[in-house]
Amino acid sequence: MRELGLVFAVFAAFGGLALGVGWVLEHGALELGWHAMIGIGSGAVLAELVYFAALRAALRRSGEVPPRWYARSFEHHHLVRGGWRWVVLPFFWLGFLGLLTALAISGVLLFAGLQTVFGG
Repeated sequence: MRELGLVFAVFAAFGGLALGVGWVLEHGALELGWHAMIGIGSGAVLAELVYFAALRAALRRSGEVPPRWYARSFEHHHLVRGGWRWVVLPFFWLGFLGLLTALAISGVLLFAGLQTVFGG
């Protein structure tokens, strides 16, 4: 039940932000938001690709490559040794935060677009 409340709160927050965005911004600003979302999301996907390549290299170097390591990669961060942590983890966080940001922008823009279509 708590999860349902969290989902409802997220949708309500996106909806409230979208109403504000729809009232304040012009069409050009919404288009700029879409371009920002695509750019941030693309950069985040690239960071995740680098992260997976670096994690694989670090696990191979340590000699501990678990089966299906890629399925739950974050559970294997403790196996990364030495200076490889400074290569692997920044790309993990950069990709995670970038994808989260792109998702938040897309949610706001989705609700803003719906508000401009149906709300006048």
